[in-house]
Amino acid sequence: MVPMQVATLGMLMSVGAAVAWAVTPALIKVGLRYLNDPVLFTGIRFMTSLALFTPVILFLGFSGDVFRPVVALMIVVSAVLGPGLGDIAYAYAIRELGTGLAVLISYQYILVAQLSAIALLGERENIMVLALTPIALFGVYLAVRDEGKRREGGLSRAGVLFGAAAAVFWGMSVDAVSYVAKYSSVDPFTLAFVRSVVLAPVLLTVGFLRVRRRSGVRETITRSGLLRGMLFGMASGVVAYFIGFSLFVVAIRDIGVLVPTLATALTPVLTQFISAGTIGEALTRGRLAGSIIVGFALAMASLMP
Repeated sequence: MVPMQVATLGMLMSVGAAVAWAVTPALIKVGLRYLNDPVLFTGIRFMTSLALFTPVILFLGFSGDVFRPVVALMIVVSAVLGPGLGDIAYAYAIRELGTGLAVLISYQYILVAQLSAIALLGERENIMVLALTPIALFGVYLAVRDEGKRREGGLSRAGVLFGAAAAVFWGMSVDAVSYVAKYSSVDPFTLAFVRSVVLAPVLLTVGFLRVRRRSGVRETITRSGLLRGMLFGMASGVVAYFIGFSLFVVAIRDIGVLVPTLATALTPVLTQFISAGTIGEALTRGRLAGSIIVGFALAMASLMP
């Protein structure tokens, strides 16, 4: 049985992780105003993550079988799909849709992970998640319909597609990470470090090349804007990849998976209030209702074995 003080601290860390991940979209939104390239911006986030996790790994060391070929391959796959393609699509969705709606769509990854586990890994014990999918999609529909009516010219279809792509990529990445957790002894900090090593140099290189070759993008980035964009990119890397991730991992270690995972279902709801309070996004009744419905569906999905 978990002692009361440890359980309380674990719950607080779980909520802290949810708050950190709810703050992150606002940092990304503001950062992209100055540095209008999601690939380069995501690369800066991962370079910050790499800088922070390096001393952690130097202190803790690598876990045992990280260099086993199959394990290393699955870590790379999870990196490319989730924090790589998924986070880039997420940044595009935030830029096109705003934080609140982008989070609602992208966080369907929790359901995607469950559904792909059923389809690809044969985990039939999660079959009840099929009933939650239309509930979550109904919540997204309410928010999208409300935002579409409010905005002149309607919503960006590209933004909606990027949000959906982030959900798919993240969901598949979760399944790859689940494989690593099930068949290896790789700890989460080693996983985070290796994924940052894989992604940071690639995304930074590709991002800088994109900015140099695309004059339309290059002309929108001033020297001061580049500095501010980098600062917001670094801040979002610290908040999401280091603080949020570390709190989440330690909470799982202390009190198990259930409560921390449930807490992440709060993120779409918390994001609505944080974005309204910090960057002035409108908090409409439709979006709030949709976020609550989505949060409920995600919480129920998190309860699945």
